[in-house]
Amino acid sequence: ASTVNAELKDLSERCSDHIKSIVAASTMSIVARTLILHCRESLKRHWCIPSMLVYTCYGDEVHSEGSVALNVRDLFPFWMDLHDPQTRTNDITLDGFVLLTGPNMAGKSTITRSICAAALLAGCGLCVPAAQAEIPRYDAFLVRGATGDSPTER
Repeated sequence: ASTVNAELKDLSERCSDHIKSIVAASTMSIVARTLILHCRESLKRHWCIPSMLVYTCYGDEVHSEGSVALNVRDLFPFWMDLHDPQTRTNDITLDGFVLLTGPNMAGKSTITRSICAAALLAGCGLCVPAAQAEIPRYDAFLVRGATGDSPTER
């Protein structure tokens, strides 16, 4: 046991100068593996790679190479299977302030969660649950849902 302890202490001393590189390499390994798993699952679920809209702000003015509207075709809830007959897709274009109204159980929470999830995933450079997506960069997300409103309960 003392020989093992001595070897481990020696190894620790030899690695101490490289600890930052070792931690960085292990972190990159985890990130790469997670990205591979996301891509594999996205392909299986028929998610798309979004186009991030490019625009710059100068004071109060927004300059873009085109529209800065969120435009998503065949968006569906990330927790649902696209091939399930109960899954509905939606085409969404949002530009500016939106007030979403409708009767209870009409899908307001579902579409709000789906839009926010797509924008958040795209902002992270990940695939989104849609056939096609053009999404601007957002600096904040705010989605409020009732505590008893669970998307996975039917």
